[in-house]
Amino acid sequence: MKGFVVLAGLICVCFGGCTAQRDLRLLAFGKDTTATISYFQRERLAKKRYRYAVVEFEFDDQHGKQRRGRDRVGADWKRPADQQVEITYLPHSPSVSEIKGNWHVFHWMILAVGLFLVFGTHKLERSHLDRKEQ
Repeated sequence: MKGFVVLAGLICVCFGGCTAQRDLRLLAFGKDTTATISYFQRERLAKKRYRYAVVEFEFDDQHGKQRRGRDRVGADWKRPADQQVEITYLPHSPSVSEIKGNWHVFHWMILAVGLFLVFGTHKLERSHLDRKEQ
């Protein structure tokens, strides 16, 4: 059973780490600029509820070349009236971009759960064994 839990934790760490690293790269090496929204659509989860919104935008990179980006935001995100939004992109890889400050919390949660499954279950087991010995 413990092996299965650790394996599940490793899978979560790999998936969460791969997806969260994008946020870290943008935080460390990203360049901020203003983009123009070219597409905005709320996506439905159920008949009456919105799950998230898809925002596509266009911006000029540091060389003046026009680029396109896409990001998912919460369903309650307000589309600016002037269609302008602040974004962060990677200068060495402009296809990696996101709306400024839009952290993908779900990815970080998966990473945290995976780390707990890998390391936390080991500590819980050790503390349980220590109590048995006393």
